[in-house]
Amino acid sequence: MLPRYRYLANSETQEDLLGTANALDRVDNITDATLKTFRVHYGDPKITKAAVFDYIYGVLHAPDFRERFANDLAKELPRIPFADDFHAFADAGKALARLHLGYETCRRHRLEVASQVRDNARRYALDKRKMRYVDDEKSILAINDVTELRGIPPDAHRYEVNGRTPLDRARRACERRDRANCGRAAKLGAGFNE
Repeated sequence: MLPRYRYLANSETQEDLLGTANALDRVDNITDATLKTFRVHYGDPKITKAAVFDYIYGVLHAPDFRERFANDLAKELPRIPFADDFHAFADAGKALARLHLGYETCRRHRLEVASQVRDNARRYALDKRKMRYVDDEKSILAINDVTELRGIPPDAHRYEVNGRTPLDRARRACERRDRANCGRAAKLGAGFNE
């Protein structure tokens, strides 16, 4: 996905806290010609550049579009079709962008840490056994022989980034005993018992 804006250096200079630098001009990647094309095609003069950007975001994330043009999308920049309902895709794209950009502001899901010991060093220590899911629903993850994370929601297994869930990525990093990645995964899990 290309950004909404790009910034080009102009010949003027500007002074800031870090010194002198070239001033930047903000250029909208949704051109006036593109806006006009959408307005004419849909017969709606109220369509804005922001709505066109949201529409494109919605189309690019539509499962049917991604499946149908998977081979083309792997090789070249996508061609954006005109859907029957511009506003449905624009609204969906706007909502999806809000989710993608605001994920850190979502309500945190509290997990229950069930452990047979109180000592944190033993509680979260990785042992020779791999982390594993205890139940078929994958709602309980055994960290080691004495500690389990309980209450993992089903949605945690549906959200994937590059073919893996973030939870599985962290789990696999620890399974491989990759200390650098496992350390990062442990930091992600530092809030488990907050």
